[in-house]
Amino acid sequence: TRSPTVEISHEALLTEWTRLRTWIDEAREDVRVQRRLAEAMRDWIAADRDDAYLLKGGLLEQMHGWVATTSVQVSAAEQSFLEVSVTERDREAQDLREREQRTVEAERRQRQRGRQLLVVGVVTVLVAVLAMFGTVQWRSALGAKGDLEDRLTVDDLVSASRSALVDDPELALLLAMQSVRETVDLGFATEEA
Repeated sequence: TRSPTVEISHEALLTEWTRLRTWIDEAREDVRVQRRLAEAMRDWIAADRDDAYLLKGGLLEQMHGWVATTSVQVSAAEQSFLEVSVTERDREAQDLREREQRTVEAERRQRQRGRQLLVVGVVTVLVAVLAMFGTVQWRSALGAKGDLEDRLTVDDLVSASRSALVDDPELALLLAMQSVRETVDLGFATEEA
């Protein structure tokens, strides 16, 4: 590495030098984490850089945070492996956000379709009710028109009978009898309706 190194001259220094022991203990955890990173990278490379072998979850967060704070040198390959893992994590997070957005959008469209169907249903029911009401009113108007025509016919017969009374009493009598028959038929029709 061409960096300055220290060589221990006696084993007693390892146990008696408190500051050195503290440094060794602190470095021991860094070395473990670095070995774990190197091992994960070797597995990834052995698997032809399959995404399934990238760091994920808590381990990725631990390694990513560790690299930012450690004094241990991380190789370019290990750094690249870590960056690919972070990129894949970010891509998966983006995919998840997009799926969630599509789900929210689909649910919104479904609710909108439901409201539209409800409106169409209500309008259909209103149209049906209005059509039924219109049909009843139309039939009632037809019946009233028929009754009116029958009454006008009776009135015409009575008027004709009066006019014919002086000139042709027999015709006047026949017309009067016909008006009575029409009135009786009109009365039965009114009672039946």
